[in-house]
Amino acid sequence: MIYFKISIQKVLFITLLCVSIINGNHFIYEKTPIELIESGRNIGITQRNLMKEFISQKNIIPNSDEETEIINHFLNKCHEYSQKVGYDEEYIKFLESVALSEVDTHPSSESHYHHPKILDLMSLDDATISFLTTPINGMKKILQRQCLINEVDFQCVDSFFGTNNYVTSEKIDIIRSSGGFAKLMLDEECPNNGDDLNDYHCIGTTAKEYGKQCSTSLKFYNMTKYDVDHKILNLFASAISEIDKFNDILEKTNDLEERIKIKRDTEILLSSTLKTISQMEGSKCRLFYQLGKCLKSSVINLCGKDAGRKFEIMIQVGYLRRERFNDINDAFLALNMEPHRSCGNLY
Repeated sequence: MIYFKISIQKVLFITLLCVSIINGNHFIYEKTPIELIESGRNIGITQRNLMKEFISQKNIIPNSDEETEIINHFLNKCHEYSQKVGYDEEYIKFLESVALSEVDTHPSSESHYHHPKILDLMSLDDATISFLTTPINGMKKILQRQCLINEVDFQCVDSFFGTNNYVTSEKIDIIRSSGGFAKLMLDEECPNNGDDLNDYHCIGTTAKEYGKQCSTSLKFYNMTKYDVDHKILNLFASAISEIDKFNDILEKTNDLEERIKIKRDTEILLSSTLKTISQMEGSKCRLFYQLGKCLKSSVINLCGKDAGRKFEIMIQVGYLRRERFNDINDAFLALNMEPHRSCGNLY
């Protein structure tokens, strides 16, 4: 669950996975036992009632930070319950066995051990890499369990807020665009119970092969990425250092004109810095597009057309947010700055 500021009146929230209810009972995973759904929804209702009683007794101000903290506190029971349901003793032992099966005590140049490193050079996130490099016999169980966890969590959250389909439909595009792997799970794999994961298995186990076919582009992209990331980090750190100095002056002065000027100068500095960073990001995105075309073509040759489609979604959706440092991404959001035009389809 992703938390952010929320009021009871507006009832806005973001959940890890959500979609229109399937056949009236489920959101993403039809295989979820009805007793787990009912239990999750009952917990949501109970927590909502407890929260309302608490807010009433404490006279909490609506739309305040304090109200947000209280909502998240009571809502957290939903996530605790879904995790408890999902990560039972049997599943934990299963994950441990999968981890042990992946250990290669004698890695060679052809070893499966090298695939995660190659996938990392393609700017995929750790969770996606972990799934792609899981042995095929473990993939389906992991996917089904994660779908179940999110279904139970969402049922609980949905009842906590009193069932608001508008909220779900409003947030679904945000969830889908948060990452390529999440989009595929949301749109295809959870509804289909993960019945055919061969494309993902092929993508994970042939990474060294298609990476080798695009080795020139892969090497040049990563060299550029390292250089650009280093420059971006230094530039942003320098700007933050200057902003900290502005803030020190701001705290020491009561002169209204000076305070207005300092705030204006701070925003100008940050805006200028982010514009420069955006230009740098554009150079990375252009190279990443070129790399992606080569990789997709190679994946299609090795794993098939649909695997190529899924691979493209995984590397493109959410790329820029994966690449940005959190503080930098937060700054872009705070100033409502759009990505560079070369990165438009990679955010």
